[in-house]
Amino acid sequence: MPYRYLQPLAEQLAAFGQPVAILDLETTGGHLERDRITEIAFLRFENGAVSAVEQLVNPQIPISRFVAELTGISDDTVAGAPTLSQCLPQILPQLRGSLLIAHNSRFDYTMLQQECRRHGFAFGTPALCSVQLSRKLYPQHRKHSLDSIIERHQISVRGRHRALADVEALAQYLQTALAEHGAERWQHTAESLLNPQRLPAGISAALRDDLAAFDDGCGVSVWYGRDGAVGAVHSHRQVFRETVRLLHRQPDAVARLQFLPAAGSLHSHALRIALLAEHRLPPPEENTGCHSIEWFADAPAGSLKARVRPLLSGWREHAPTGVFKHPKAAKRSLQQWAQDSGLCPTLLGILPHTLPAGAPCPAALAGGCSPACARQDFDLHERSVRQALPALSRGIWPAAGRLRIRETDPVSGRSAVMVCNSGTLLADNGRWYTDAALLAAFQEAFKQRGPHLEIESDNDQAA
Repeated sequence: MPYRYLQPLAEQLAAFGQPVAILDLETTGGHLERDRITEIAFLRFENGAVSAVEQLVNPQIPISRFVAELTGISDDTVAGAPTLSQCLPQILPQLRGSLLIAHNSRFDYTMLQQECRRHGFAFGTPALCSVQLSRKLYPQHRKHSLDSIIERHQISVRGRHRALADVEALAQYLQTALAEHGAERWQHTAESLLNPQRLPAGISAALRDDLAAFDDGCGVSVWYGRDGAVGAVHSHRQVFRETVRLLHRQPDAVARLQFLPAAGSLHSHALRIALLAEHRLPPPEENTGCHSIEWFADAPAGSLKARVRPLLSGWREHAPTGVFKHPKAAKRSLQQWAQDSGLCPTLLGILPHTLPAGAPCPAALAGGCSPACARQDFDLHERSVRQALPALSRGIWPAAGRLRIRETDPVSGRSAVMVCNSGTLLADNGRWYTDAALLAAFQEAFKQRGPHLEIESDNDQAA
């Protein structure tokens, strides 16, 4: 066996209870969106056996002279190599369900995950960063690059910056650290650095298989109970990692799992909301922590009035007006808007509660109010309110009326269009939905608005 010298490491890695892949990628550069993979290599450890995979990849973009000189991989080197979409069907089955170890795993894992998504393949798996492991085991050293580790531990390398050579060097370092620190400390330290942590003990083979098909980008996890019915739906920024964390909190809450990809964070919430409606699942029992302005016609006269109410989670027939952190902020906006727009505060119902019922309009007594107030013309009042509504402050909500949002995944190019208004999303059932998680997603999206999030006024105001 060519890797017999790694047998002590193979025996130790078996303690993770799943296959382990020590992986390295060579790429056209360090930009996660622009650059592409040129070579994949990994050593796979399973049941004490070690096997190697090494594959050149045609990135379908030019390789710079600098990268070619650094890695020895040029345009000519990869000219006859398969593309990543041709490689992945053979490579991914050996990586799915494995613990992935890489030096600076954040880059290698994210690059591989995004490249999989770009080509229409889902990929998510636990990862261990050997840079972090080195920092924990050898805190006395300042440098923890692979070059520094190779020099410090006098590791023999047959060729730096080729993927398999770097993988073999990393495996030698892991085995050296195991010998120097002992199995117990090595394992404990490695376990503490897993992202996410290992799956809960006793998890079924079916759930492991389900998770092996999960991506680690934006999307939805659908949780099925033992009766086969959908019991819960969760939206995620990183589906695989967040689902594993949820499983640790609720290990007995699910019999099967399903993954649905999303174009982005907001779209993941839209998918969740659609599934909540489809399966008639209740919304989360929580207060969003925000307030809004709602409109109603009082009886029996029918004057259109405004009131500030907590923005509760769940479904509603009409979208509220604005999203405010505090009720005082909403009331101040209402009062200032009514004054600036020449609207009657009495007809609007926004007078202080200390005034007695049936008292004359204080604005009229002070020197005149709106024509609707003078004539008690409720139709005129309503028309005036609706005409003035665009000028009403919306609090932390960025615009008046309905907005059409197009969210695009920068990696896959997948896009989705959603309609929203005042912290609520319009569902296929014609109703509006909100909760605390959706509000947080809206705030983050509007704050980081860029080329992948297009927002415009929705011309269809029918709902």
